[in-house]
Amino acid sequence: MTATKIFHKQLKTLMDERGTKKGVLAKAINVSPGLITQYLSGDSGVSPRTRKAICDYFMVNEEWLEYGTGDKELRFEVVQEIGPETKKPTNPVVQGIIGIVEAMTPEQQIQAFKALSELFTASHQTEKP
Repeated sequence: MTATKIFHKQLKTLMDERGTKKGVLAKAINVSPGLITQYLSGDSGVSPRTRKAICDYFMVNEEWLEYGTGDKELRFEVVQEIGPETKKPTNPVVQGIIGIVEAMTPEQQIQAFKALSELFTASHQTEKP
């Protein structure tokens, strides 16, 4: 199976699992709905820029989307740099969120980001006229 054929299968899986409509995805990644149809049918390859945009939208690993290998979901880790050059966000809401995430175990972080991804996806499922 070629990378294009795996890509189209993986994209269809994502869209089905998350209830994402072609028009919604197309608008989010700035392509035409017709191009999404071509991706889903395997009639068109995908550019690296568009593949990354799709991965960012669904919060999935590019390797999984293109080849079906590796972890499907992105893994997020809170990295804390120490040193005089470190810049901390000044927004108190962002500081609070960072504090909460840093207090979580890695497993809790993954669960939290998955839940946020589901909320984000749900909020983008309905097409607006």
